[in-house]
Amino acid sequence: MFSLQRERILVYLKLSLFQTFLFVSVYGFTNWFALKHTWHFQLYHPLELQIPFIPAFILGYVSLNVLMWVPAFTLSVDELHALNRAMGWATVIAGIFFLLLPAPIGFMRTEVAGAFAAFYQKLYHLDEKANTFPSLHITFSFLFVRIILDSIKKYAVYFWSWFLVIAISVLLTHQHHLIDIIGGIILAEFCFRRFYQRTLYGKH
Repeated sequence: MFSLQRERILVYLKLSLFQTFLFVSVYGFTNWFALKHTWHFQLYHPLELQIPFIPAFILGYVSLNVLMWVPAFTLSVDELHALNRAMGWATVIAGIFFLLLPAPIGFMRTEVAGAFAAFYQKLYHLDEKANTFPSLHITFSFLFVRIILDSIKKYAVYFWSWFLVIAISVLLTHQHHLIDIIGGIILAEFCFRRFYQRTLYGKH
């Protein structure tokens, strides 16, 4: 049992390195490209700018980093490889949208003091928010929940609640707009069916 779990974790670590390289390459380049050009799209409604900023929701936002480790302990090696394929294609497809439809965030950055200041300082430093549609934060969150529950359905309420917290957090931390969430969910569902399920089960 231990050796099997160890094998899964080692496989997951290798796949995580690949995904990290792919994400940094695609997201970094498209973010740089969008910031170098003046043609941008406003995909949000002006009323959305009235959504309050609640610093504590950064905890929900960064909880994706914990969610992404769950597959290492719940999925088989074949399922991990299928997850890797779906996640990789999600990054590439999102990158195409970022290039063709650059949509900067409409919210003004808020300086945060207190207990959550360090989280926001790091977030603002790493993320210029030139690429918002679709939200890869939502895409990855939804995709991971769909794949996890494909194996362990009895925890559906728990994991969907977790996803809901993440979805709300991207709004209340002013990292995304509503259309970004919708786009992220659609992209995740497409990649789940087209790349994850088809890889494992041959579904069309």
